[in-house]
Amino acid sequence: MGSARSQHTADAYLTPWSERSASSPFLVTGAALLTAGCTGLGVIDSETPMVFLAVSMLCVGMGVGMTLQNFVLAVQSTVPLKDIGAASSTVTFFRSLGGTIGVAVLGAVLARRVEDGTASGLASAGLSGADSDSPALREIIRVAYGDATAHVFLLAAASALLAVIAAVLLEPVNLRSSLDLPEKADEAVASAPDPDQGTRSSA
Repeated sequence: MGSARSQHTADAYLTPWSERSASSPFLVTGAALLTAGCTGLGVIDSETPMVFLAVSMLCVGMGVGMTLQNFVLAVQSTVPLKDIGAASSTVTFFRSLGGTIGVAVLGAVLARRVEDGTASGLASAGLSGADSDSPALREIIRVAYGDATAHVFLLAAASALLAVIAAVLLEPVNLRSSLDLPEKADEAVASAPDPDQGTRSSA
């Protein structure tokens, strides 16, 4: 919830400040915040204070909000107006595709790490899975999930670092400020007869 609120705030209030150029510092700053937030979440464990979690999630939300729409604006400003729909849908498609692959891969990593952590904790404590009411078993599972979640966010931080590199290498793109009418339409308008010409000739 906190990450989603910070994302909405950054998207609504900071994106309009980058109207002149889609390669504004907000892209680099947002990608850096996203990387820092994922890195912070990558060092959590079962005893991490909630304040640290809140700050890390705030960084993730702000980073996503500052980069998501600005990258879309950069794409929309580099294509002709007639192709802007196709460009926007392409961005949405690859974003959805990347999200699907990321959730599948990171979900598999999370499940594997939880399984290994739980098995290791049970072996160290001399317990079995049948002791479901044991407080020690609940603590082992809690620690396993905490460590596995941190590992997943470390992988996400490595991926977010690519966004920082992409934002730094992005060439300056001026946002669209006018309509690029096709040349044929301009020629048709220029060659159209003046409706007042016949009236002036008859007079």
